[in-house]
Amino acid sequence: MAVLAFLALVLLTGCWNKYELTEWAFVQAVAVDLTEDDRIRLTTQFYKPGGGLEGAPKASESFNIRTEGENISEAISNIANEVGRVAQWGHIRIVLVSEQIAKNQNLKGILDYFLRDHEPRETAQFAITKGLASDYLTRKPYIESTISQQLREISQSSKRFTGMSKKMNLLQVAIALKSQTGIAVLPYMATAGGEKDPAIMNGLAIFRDYSIVQPGMPAGNAEYLLMLRNEYERGVVTYPCEENPKSKKDTFEHVMVSSTTKVEPKGESVAVRIHLLLVGGYGELRCSKIRKASDEEHIKQKIAEYVEQELQKEISAMQARQLDLLNIGDALYRRHPALWLKWKSSWGRRLSQATFQIKVEIQMTNTGLTKPMPYGDQEE
Repeated sequence: MAVLAFLALVLLTGCWNKYELTEWAFVQAVAVDLTEDDRIRLTTQFYKPGGGLEGAPKASESFNIRTEGENISEAISNIANEVGRVAQWGHIRIVLVSEQIAKNQNLKGILDYFLRDHEPRETAQFAITKGLASDYLTRKPYIESTISQQLREISQSSKRFTGMSKKMNLLQVAIALKSQTGIAVLPYMATAGGEKDPAIMNGLAIFRDYSIVQPGMPAGNAEYLLMLRNEYERGVVTYPCEENPKSKKDTFEHVMVSSTTKVEPKGESVAVRIHLLLVGGYGELRCSKIRKASDEEHIKQKIAEYVEQELQKEISAMQARQLDLLNIGDALYRRHPALWLKWKSSWGRRLSQATFQIKVEIQMTNTGLTKPMPYGDQEE
C-alpha cells in the first residue's frame, strides 16, 4: 500500500505555467479605437493596488496603458512590453467600442477575441461610444474607486431606473448578432462633449449583420423602443396637458412595465399584436385635476393614448427602414420555421407591409397625495 501511495505521489502533475500574484496586472476595462492607418488601438485600464501610509494623499486606484496592433491579439500582447506584467482579464468590468471602428470595421473581429479567449468574462458589460472610446477611461469616477466600475454601474442603472438605454454583456451581444435577422440593439454611451463632462448611457446603437446602421438612437426614442421589446423596467412618461400642450406637461412614473407580442402569418406578411402594461403613479401634476373617479379614468386614457402614439411612431420608422427591431422574424422562426426560411430573404419588404395592433393598459397604484391636484391648486 505504501508503495502504491508513493507511486501516485510521483505521478501527480504540477502547474507548469503558474504565475505568481506579483506577475499579474488585473484588467478592469478596455476601450477599442481605430488609428489613422486602420490599426487597432487599445486603451486598457488596470487595477492599481493601494496601501499607502495613513493620512497620506490617496493615490489613483487605476492606470491606463495604450497599445496598438494589426488586431486585438497583437495589441494585447504588446501590453507586457510596457507594464512588465502579464495582463489578467478575468476581472474585466466593461468593453467600450467607438462608433468610428464600428463604421469602418464590423464587430466580428472584436467579439471573436473576447469570446474565444478563456480569460475575459462573457458577463463583462459592452457599449458603443460616441467619439473615442479611450476618452471614457480618462474621466474621474464620482463614487466608485475606478472609472471602469463607474461605467459598469452606469450601464446597469440606466436600464433599471431611467429606461433610456439598456445593458448588455459580451455574450448577449454575440447572441443578438447571430439572430435570424442579424439585427442587434446595443447600448450607446455619450458625453456632453467636454473632457470633464460625465459619461452617460444615452440611447441605442443599431447593428445589422455586424455593421452599424444607426450610431445613436436618441434616448427619447429609445425608451419607447425598449418598451416594445419588453426590455424596459421603469422610468417616466411626460405627456402634454390638454389645455396647454406646448408649455405644460404632467408626469406618470411607472415602476413596472411589461409587454407581450403575438405574431401570426397573414397573407404575404404578418399581423402583430402588442399589449403593453404600465404600472405606477403620478410623478408630477402641473395641470390635471382629479376630483372624482371619472377624472382618473380620463387621465389614464389620455396617458394610454399618448404612449400608443409614441409606440406607433417607432413602429412606423422601423417599417420605413425595414429594420426588424422587435425580433419579429425570430418569433416567426420559432413558431413557423419552414415559412421563415421561405420569407427570410425578403423579410425587410414583408416587415414593411405588416399590420400592428397596439393596446396600452395603465394601472394606477397611487396618486401621491390625499388630494390629487396640482400642489398650488390645493385648498389649505
